[in-house]
Amino acid sequence: MIVTIEEVNETRKKLIVSISVEEILEEEKTLLKEFTKQVRIPGFRPGKAPPKLVRSRFAKDFASELNRKLSA
Repeated sequence: MIVTIEEVNETRKKLIVSISVEEILEEEKTLLKEFTKQVRIPGFRPGKAPPKLVRSRFAKDFASELNRKLSA
């Protein structure tokens, strides 16, 4: 993660945060493992559901949690 601070004037600053694709993919992979362990999907034992199915079923929750983790 690269953080750059630009000075707009004496009282204002501009903060620019850049996150590499590798960091995003790594966090996404970790989060998907956590989701897979926690969710219960009919027809699958707990923690054994395919990641693709987990991602599609819980897309909104997954996206918001990923966004929250990356912004923290």
